[in-house]
Amino acid sequence: MTAHIPRSDTDYRVAIDQIGRLERALLSVRESPVGSPLAVDAIALIQYQEITRLRAELDAALGFDGKETHALNGASPPDAALAHCDSARIRLPKTESGGSLPISDGARIIRESRNMLLAAACSASRPMPAFSAQDRKRAPRYVEDARLSQTERGGIVIILPSPARRAARKLASGLKAMREAADFAYRESDFAAFEKGVSDGVSANLCDAVGKMVGKRNPLEVEISVIWALAPPPPEESGAPIRFGGDDARILAEASRFLKKLHESRQAI
Repeated sequence: MTAHIPRSDTDYRVAIDQIGRLERALLSVRESPVGSPLAVDAIALIQYQEITRLRAELDAALGFDGKETHALNGASPPDAALAHCDSARIRLPKTESGGSLPISDGARIIRESRNMLLAAACSASRPMPAFSAQDRKRAPRYVEDARLSQTERGGIVIILPSPARRAARKLASGLKAMREAADFAYRESDFAAFEKGVSDGVSANLCDAVGKMVGKRNPLEVEISVIWALAPPPPEESGAPIRFGGDDARILAEASRFLKKLHESRQAI
């Protein structure tokens, strides 16, 4: 019979540290420069599934039932396992009174959240200006394993845990580069910065996803951030919130067309 361990933030972090030791091996695979990216992702996924099983056993020993929340890394994951996943958070700072949102807008946000993750996953495997439907079908399975979690205060927040740090890094760097490229395009009427951002994760697909989240008619203000898991240790780069709104839908739609034409011209060579 497993002894009950008192529930506290200290015990919670001790549990995370214990599993973190197991995840260091997984981290070395995630960051491995050897072999194809898809092969590395496949190995990482297998290891992640095994670690997820071990986490569930540890959660049961600690008495976590998934109904309590603990403030970690500025967020409130519903169980211990989420503390081990990098998460994409989509926040709408300005919603109607009471925090409500038209259901059509909510459905659009959820749909484009998935498309955003697909774009990041594709870029993590092979950065390109645009990805076809066939490219997206080959995206690693961890995109399909992403989950919506409970919302947080401060607007409507969608938490999309991802076991793949390579994709999370591409999402963070891609959003940052896309924001900077959009600002440059506003000032200079030049979309060259979007092409320069492809290696960071910018793609026509990412532009489409975020642009459609914002919407052209009655645009929403959308704030997207990446929250790094506590274990393994988070990467050095920032996952600070990136905000889109106003005319960004228009500029991102133009950028998407620019990147698609660029991709077509490269494919024709």
